[in-house]
Amino acid sequence: MNKHGREKEAEFLHVLAGDVAVIADEAESVLHPGDIACWLAGEPALHTVANRSTAPCGYFIVSPRVTHDVCHHTELGQTLYI
Repeated sequence: MNKHGREKEAEFLHVLAGDVAVIADEAESVLHPGDIACWLAGEPALHTVANRSTAPCGYFIVSPRVTHDVCHHTELGQTLYI
């Protein structure tokens, strides 16, 4: 898994099908079709998503793609400057 957090960019996740595990900081929640998760700009909470089941899942993530953002990939020990 690749937990990451952005400094300036908000992200919005919407589950379309199946069950999606959302791991934010140290907590994990399972989202179902129709559920959403949001990460606000300026609050770089570490997060990732995973399919913990054997069934397919579908979701989309929307973000504004701001310029000059910083994305922290802590598990990889990398920082991405956009």
